[in-house]
Amino acid sequence: MGRSNKSKRFVKQGADAVQLHDQRIPYHMTLAEAEQLKAKQNHSSSPGGQM
Repeated sequence: MGRSNKSKRFVKQGADAVQLHDQRIPYHMTLAEAEQLKAKQNHSSSPGGQM
């Protein structure tokens, strides 16, 4: 039997979860490098230099 009648919501949620994870921890970086990059981005984008 075909699965074309099933909800696409779960496929969409799964793709969104993977995309969000890739934004937080890119696969080509170590965790430490990703955290440093995130800290730089947060520091540069924060108004008044607050953390």
